Amino acid sequence: MKKKIFSALLMGVFTLASMSMFVSCKDYDDDINNLDAGQQELLSRIEALEGNVDQKLPEIESSLATAVENANKALQGVEDAQGLINEVKTTAEAAGAAATGAQEDADAAKAVADEALEKAEAALEALGVTEDGTSLVEKVNDLAEQLGTLQSIANNIPTLIEEAQKATNEELAKISAEVDKYQSLFDNLFAMLTSVELYGTFNGQGIISWAYGTANDVQLNKNLKLAMVHGNVGSDSKFGDNEALKIDDKTIFATATPEITFVKGTDIKVNEGIIVRVNPVNAKITGDNVAIKVINSLGQDMNDYIKVASVEPYADIITRGGQINSGLYKINFEWVDGVNMDAYNAAVKDPVLGVKDVLFAVAINNTDTVQADRYVASTYDLALGDEAYTPANVLSFKVDNTPVTDIKNRWDGTKANAGDADEPLKGDALEAVERVWEADNDDHPTPATAITDNNTKKADAATDGRSGKPYLPVDADVPFTVALADLDATTVDDNPNKIQYYYVTFDENFAGSSAPSELAAWKSYGITGLYTVTDASKSLKITIPSTALAEVGDKIGFRVYAVNYDGTLVDPDGRAFYVAVGKSVEAQSVDVDIKVSLTNKTGIAALPKDFKFADTELATSGTNSTALTQNDFDKDGLYSTSDAKIGYQLYKDEDGKDKAENWNEAKYISVWYNDVLNFVDNGTVSFTIKAQGEVDGVDRVVNILTVNVTKVMPTVADLKYSRKDKQVIDGTYTCYVDPSNGNWVNASVTADNGMKDLTTFANNVTTSYVWTFANALRDGDKDKDLVVKNSTMLYVANRYIDGNIETPTSHATTVDHNWGKISLVWDNNALKEKDYILNVDKFNTVFACALNENVMEYSWGQYKNDLGDGKFEMVDVNYIYYGGTQVAPEYLKNNENIGSFLVADNAYDTETFSYKSTLTGYNIWLGEGIYNEVSAKLISNESKESDYFKVDVVDRKLNFTPLKTDAQNNPKADVPSTLVITAKDIFGHTNTYELPFTVLPR
Repeated sequence: MKKKIFSALLMGVFTLASMSMFVSCKDYDDDINNLDAGQQELLSRIEALEGNVDQKLPEIESSLATAVENANKALQGVEDAQGLINEVKTTAEAAGAAATGAQEDADAAKAVADEALEKAEAALEALGVTEDGTSLVEKVNDLAEQLGTLQSIANNIPTLIEEAQKATNEELAKISAEVDKYQSLFDNLFAMLTSVELYGTFNGQGIISWAYGTANDVQLNKNLKLAMVHGNVGSDSKFGDNEALKIDDKTIFATATPEITFVKGTDIKVNEGIIVRVNPVNAKITGDNVAIKVINSLGQDMNDYIKVASVEPYADIITRGGQINSGLYKINFEWVDGVNMDAYNAAVKDPVLGVKDVLFAVAINNTDTVQADRYVASTYDLALGDEAYTPANVLSFKVDNTPVTDIKNRWDGTKANAGDADEPLKGDALEAVERVWEADNDDHPTPATAITDNNTKKADAATDGRSGKPYLPVDADVPFTVALADLDATTVDDNPNKIQYYYVTFDENFAGSSAPSELAAWKSYGITGLYTVTDASKSLKITIPSTALAEVGDKIGFRVYAVNYDGTLVDPDGRAFYVAVGKSVEAQSVDVDIKVSLTNKTGIAALPKDFKFADTELATSGTNSTALTQNDFDKDGLYSTSDAKIGYQLYKDEDGKDKAENWNEAKYISVWYNDVLNFVDNGTVSFTIKAQGEVDGVDRVVNILTVNVTKVMPTVADLKYSRKDKQVIDGTYTCYVDPSNGNWVNASVTADNGMKDLTTFANNVTTSYVWTFANALRDGDKDKDLVVKNSTMLYVANRYIDGNIETPTSHATTVDHNWGKISLVWDNNALKEKDYILNVDKFNTVFACALNENVMEYSWGQYKNDLGDGKFEMVDVNYIYYGGTQVAPEYLKNNENIGSFLVADNAYDTETFSYKSTLTGYNIWLGEGIYNEVSAKLISNESKESDYFKVDVVDRKLNFTPLKTDAQNNPKADVPSTLVITAKDIFGHTNTYELPFTVLPR
């Protein structure tokens, strides 16, 4: 029955697949400009949709064909496995019967049979499932449905186009709604999940584990651990209110909003969950049509114990795995109300071993109907557990990336404002005290409503005495940031992720009470970002406006308060920090382009015309500092100045020769890469040069220069390559090759290859160029491309040289320049180092022999008879008398041959094939040895026969022998004739040369 159902399904799939071709309708392109704006916009949308459908149809067809093939194989496997099981059962029965005889043999036979049965049953189970957990039937059905949907869209596109072309303004809205429907259908079709990957787990205690833990993608944790934190709020309290928060009638806390209420006995809601990556990256796993659950390998879910609290895109950069930040989500879980912890612990324990090592997967369904059979599961690499919540008791945070421990407060461990002569306190501020938990309360911070002298004590110098630390310099109108969150933390000690909320106020208790009091002044400034309860995972920006300041140089104190998830305070009275306000720094920038090559990794640019910097000497330490920031992509170690990946130098001149000894005389900045492969092609990185100086007693940044460095890839214009004039005629280069096994005179040996020095074709050619000649190399019984690289010498096989073929064969030719390994690009979510190759020229090539009869031509020369006094007698030589011994012109002298008067004229290069004779000038003939297997004949032009002479080639000379010498055979008049010479050149090409000749009666 299963086979019949499956076969019917596949038949339906094949039928559907066979209908997948449709007629595209793009004839409207030429007419679209004649329509109004509304029609043009609508038709453009339809065209875009049609293009997307065109792209996806063959992809789905291919996937469906593969799925059908796999399904058929699975069906055959099921039949084979079933047969194996039947055979095994028979063997097992025989083994049992044999037990009455040879017991040992029977036991062995039964063991083999049992093993075969076990394998067969395992095969049956495995055959019905693909790697991603979807059955083969479901996969084929899903693909068939996708193909059918695409067909439906494709079939309706021509109608939509026709209607849009004819539509009135009133009809456009209706058609547009139809297009919206089809576009939504298409988008949803390809937003369905295909895979889910586990990346990491986190909770209120911090990041618990990563799937991959180092920058080199070395696997750190095979199994991720999600430890669901459990605990309860210990007592009723509020965070942000001002009740019962006084000690000795001194206010410890100030009011903040929104006020957070903690109720005794309530389960704590710790932010905990899983970081996943989904494919495709445009898949959405938020909204009502998404179902997410944690399942074990039996398909049983954990919905009775934990549930999804929220799903949000993961916005931070993952640096540990070196992956592109796309398709990443945080799935937050929480306990089901009234969860049975005993039942939970039993569910995550192996029933046999009794330990928590059951592995789980995350299953997600994002289909419109949330079908029960359309879940996509991750690998089973998730371990569940539980941890008792331990609240934080030390408040750590950073202000503008500076730890609070390095910023001034008004406490030295014994009294307020000690040793601070610049800011003497008066009144109540002198009695202010910094407090920490008593020793027996360190592990159990007190709820927010119960701070007393009994559970806190004065902070000593080691704990929080920071009166000797510097003020944090900040700028008016420039926000500074307070941050507790550190989601990349690898330990839970003092981890701010244990903290739920925080807020910032003025340091009210330590503010001076003199008139006008500091506190009154601070509150008058209109500082933004204070008194706002903020999630501990978020940063808080505080801005001091310049318009309200009495003077630049004010010192302002702030205090941070924080509460744990269970309603307990992190620090009993918070922690303070002080800033010194200055003018906004002079922020300038300069862009430096580095045109990279193997020999050039440096760029130089002029500084801004109004460039002003601190008048300090250039130094590697002290008041000048540099910091690199990344802004295009993420790769560990790329921007580290300690690794000398990038550097800079200031100069007085644009040639980079005269260094600047101080900032004021600098006019240009030179920037260099240590290795261009540390930076992505055409990517920009930035670094800042900060100048610091003492302003109003505070060492602060007084100027910032941001340098934006762009790796610019070379172009063809950067090369000096150019063709030599008239090498390419009508798009074709006729490449006359020389024999590769010697020079032209060794004609007795056939050359297997021709060679050509490519520097004769183009100027400034080097071995960095790559020449590709299409179909010019034999590989077995097929032609393939001939590639010349790392050389300027071309070698081409004899068979491709013109002369073996009746008509020249044209070979498409490209010339590329390889700049070497200077390219770093993203390839399949990973950075790859590559050669950087640019095309510089394209043309067609014909490989030719210079002795081809169409190139090499012969003519008769003229004898130069020396008459003395510089006079010569010029006589034609292309005739011969017939009969007797007078077989040559009367002017021929001893040992001379008429062939000596043949003159070569070569369209390729006359010099190559001529030698200089004293009397005949540039002359070439058989004695030069450029031919092999030479023969000749003299034929009458009218009869086309050798009527009067036989011509022999002896020692590469022409010998004319009359056929008959009697008077009857003597021609009665001059006989126009043709001397036909046939010769084979060094490449084995047979060439025929014809010269005019006359036979004269004797």
